[in-house]
Amino acid sequence: MNLLSRLKKLATVALLASASVAATLGLAATAHADPPVNLRVNDAIRAELLQVGAELHGVPASEYVGLVPGMTYYAYDPDTMTYWAGAHLKPSPTSSRAQVSVQDAGSYTLFKKIKGGLWTAFNDGLGFEGSGCPQALPASILNMWGWNPQECRPRG
Repeated sequence: MNLLSRLKKLATVALLASASVAATLGLAATAHADPPVNLRVNDAIRAELLQVGAELHGVPASEYVGLVPGMTYYAYDPDTMTYWAGAHLKPSPTSSRAQVSVQDAGSYTLFKKIKGGLWTAFNDGLGFEGSGCPQALPASILNMWGWNPQECRPRG
């Protein structure tokens, strides 16, 4: 076998190897992402959300009696390793500060926590049609919760 034939053979082998690697990478790139999962809100999570939401509103957590039933959402997105929550804080009937804090801009609160980190809260009230989310939630979370991305909170 002469030198030219050997070079052609090596070039063919290299080309086939490159094609094999490209095909493998292509398959990996098209793999489906892990979907988000809804989670139950236990007492510990409820207390964390209440505390962080109260801090956002500038009112002590003791002036709220919990989260409004049916208005609390909680999920984990494994692809971004992020927890998401949404809740309406329930003010104590004896606290005018807490009652005022959950009106208008404070009427609904979004929460975000990177796995291993701390919760961050965002006011999500008083949005108007097309205003979107104050913190961009993944489309997969919005879809799972049945939220309109233009309003970014529960319907109702």
